[in-house]
Amino acid sequence: MSKDLYNFEKDFPSELMTLNLIEPVIDELRKFANISEDVYHNIMISVTEAVNNAVIHGNKFDKSKKVHLEIRVNSEYIYISVSDQGNGFDPASIPDPTQGDNIFKESGRGVFLMNELSASTEFVITSEGTTVKLKFPCK
Repeated sequence: MSKDLYNFEKDFPSELMTLNLIEPVIDELRKFANISEDVYHNIMISVTEAVNNAVIHGNKFDKSKKVHLEIRVNSEYIYISVSDQGNGFDPASIPDPTQGDNIFKESGRGVFLMNELSASTEFVITSEGTTVKLKFPCK
């Protein structure tokens, strides 16, 4: 395993305005890791979806709960984890947003987008909450 070149870790409030706080963090990551425009956009969309899901579905806007963001970068990959303090869910139970009437729904695409835009997506569900682990190439 490569040595980490960059580490970031912080708790954010369970509010949609958290997205405004996280965007500069991703911008700083972009500058540090010199990532491509495509990878930057994939990260921004995926992290936005993960944070939205954590605030809305995980923590259910409960201001006493936090969204935890962790970023690690080594020479090959960017690892991003977004954690909530909710009850968890079964990712396999989410309807495919590309099928049938789901195409017309205004929500339900977050997990699909994370899976499509990252090199890997993993959901870790515990009694303390759900963590989405995303992996992106550095280049």
